[in-house]
Amino acid sequence: MGQTSSSTSSPPPAPPSSTSPSSPALPEYGNPNYGLTKKLASGITFPEAIAKVTDALKVNGFGILTEIDLCATMQKKLNVDIGRPYTILGACNPKLALRALQNTPAVGLFLPCNVAVLEDPDGRMVVSIVSPEEMFSIAATTKDENGSSLAGGVEVLAKEVQEIMVKVIAGL
Repeated sequence: MGQTSSSTSSPPPAPPSSTSPSSPALPEYGNPNYGLTKKLASGITFPEAIAKVTDALKVNGFGILTEIDLCATMQKKLNVDIGRPYTILGACNPKLALRALQNTPAVGLFLPCNVAVLEDPDGRMVVSIVSPEEMFSIAATTKDENGSSLAGGVEVLAKEVQEIMVKVIAGL
């Protein structure tokens, strides 16, 4: 005869609750071509790395608008421990941001500048700042409905910001 089915269904499997410290969820950071990256000297702690990059940015006219703790976020949203500290800082120089926005309002999609600060598997801290030239190169190749570049004159500004960020990284 006919089969009966249960009115209850089993819930989907839960995501993994954590990773072991000996096998972190994240691989080594590496050196992405779209970032200005530096591995800091041994012995620098995560809070010290955050303070160093924040200070270096401040000296160059940048403040921190946002601070995203990826560890806490992944733990809260997914119940996953990514295995080591990882924070994304949103850095902004208001004068440069205003110049960019006055040139091309769509540049707001690229603001603020992301700065990743994390601990690599070897225990050393890594600081990586998104490359303004790489970021704005996307705008340079994007056209509006009339075929005009959306970048306007931001290429010059991107180069200026790139030079500042290179100085920030070099000073860490």
